[in-house]
Amino acid sequence: MMDFELTPLGQTRHDQILELALRQARRQRRRRQAVRAGILCFALVGIGVALFHATHSPLDRPAASTAEESIPRVLSPVNRSGMGRMTVERIETDPTIARRLAVPPAAPKWEQIDDDQLCQELAKLERPAGLAKIGGQVTLIFHNQLPKR
Repeated sequence: MMDFELTPLGQTRHDQILELALRQARRQRRRRQAVRAGILCFALVGIGVALFHATHSPLDRPAASTAEESIPRVLSPVNRSGMGRMTVERIETDPTIARRLAVPPAAPKWEQIDDDQLCQELAKLERPAGLAKIGGQVTLIFHNQLPKR
């Protein structure tokens, strides 16, 4: 590769420089590999922690109850004498409750007009305009008016 001869001292220095360069290249390669391995390990640990938390914790954690543990017994005025008897009553569901309590639909507060009516209304408001159909899409184009003198 070299076109010239080196002196023995130059050849020794050349070999030393080559050895230093090779050592530095190995060191840089090992450092790059260590950084890549560290990033990979960090990512795997993060994924593992996320999976662990996802599988070992319920989605809806029950909140601490604010209710008292013991519920006091209340006797109905009808059944004060017979404390051991239980009365069960059937309560009918009202099928019309949703219809009775629903909010009635409000009438629309807008009115549908055609293109000519739109142009007439804009002209009344001193904002004359026209409709242009470009590429299958209708666009409202306002006319530029000269200032009134």
